[in-house]
Amino acid sequence: MENIDHEKRKMIVSYQKKGFAVNIVSILNSKSYRISVLMLTILFAIGIFYVTLGMRPRLDPVPDIKPVTPEKYNEWQQYVDVLQGGMYVMNLAVSDFPQGLFIIECFVWIQYDPRIFSRDTIEQFSFHRSRILEKEFIEATQVGNEIFARYRVRFETKSNLHFKYFPLDSHRIYMIWKYPKLAPGEVLITSTFSRTWFDTNAVSPNWKHGQLIATYGYLEYSLDNLNPTNKVRVPASMIFFDFERATVREALIVLVPYIILLFIVLTTLLLGLTHFQMLIVIMLSLLGVILHRTIVGSMSPMTSYFVLSDWVFWLVLIGIIVVFLVEIMNMLFFRHEMELINNIRGGVLNSLCVLFLVIWFYLLYIW
Repeated sequence: MENIDHEKRKMIVSYQKKGFAVNIVSILNSKSYRISVLMLTILFAIGIFYVTLGMRPRLDPVPDIKPVTPEKYNEWQQYVDVLQGGMYVMNLAVSDFPQGLFIIECFVWIQYDPRIFSRDTIEQFSFHRSRILEKEFIEATQVGNEIFARYRVRFETKSNLHFKYFPLDSHRIYMIWKYPKLAPGEVLITSTFSRTWFDTNAVSPNWKHGQLIATYGYLEYSLDNLNPTNKVRVPASMIFFDFERATVREALIVLVPYIILLFIVLTTLLLGLTHFQMLIVIMLSLLGVILHRTIVGSMSPMTSYFVLSDWVFWLVLIGIIVVFLVEIMNMLFFRHEMELINNIRGGVLNSLCVLFLVIWFYLLYIW
């Protein structure tokens, strides 16, 4: 009798386990569960996008301004005369952002000792990797034993911009003011943040700039790689600042259509469509992705490396192709087994949602 009761208990436990497993499988295969997975994926993707805004580092290379140290004074065996200078930027316009070209209109002021420097020498300043479009002398006033001279300058300058995170990129723009006909052993151009600033309306509302940072010293050019002593040094003062888009409008224009097309395809996995209907939606989505890629290509900077928008394109393209291949397999091998087809579609949906979130998080936060 006890053996019979023991066997009954084992059968009851076995049925309970099977029932639990069946319930889990039925939940995973239910349309409500798959809709929940899809909606959570969309919400998490939006959350990751929002949280990581402004977190990407600025990768733009900045020229190395070497400081004038006491050791350099000893090497040059003379005391360096100082030019104090500053800049007031009235207008900063983007000439060709993918090429890093900017047109800057500003007032440049220089305070110097006329017993050491002539006005002709003072006016020979230029800007590194720039082309001066206009230079106009405004006035010169006496300040104690020194002369305070002002110039209005309009020039086009080029910064080496790194676009790895396009269209969520932010940059560091630099301007280098130099005297190429003088040596750093003769003059030191000094400039500080308090002497350089932006007009409140200098930058277009589509852009915003960060705090100005100034440093000074000299630029050094090596003329012979085999002879490290054969160098040219130019006194220079560098001003750089962070520069980024004021809104995420361009990012939304570039990225959102990709994501919408991917989730349209993923949504078809829930709708119980026929093979023909699925393939029509997938082919139209593929065409939409390719067409949008051509539009984004005209907006994107020309680089030798993949930028963020490129990786999102490939992520979406591969995801849609995976759904296409799975649907071809269903049509060829499981045409009449609708329950199995629905289970396969559900598994593909769950897997792609997880993979999308992992790669999306990696691209926006870790990469």
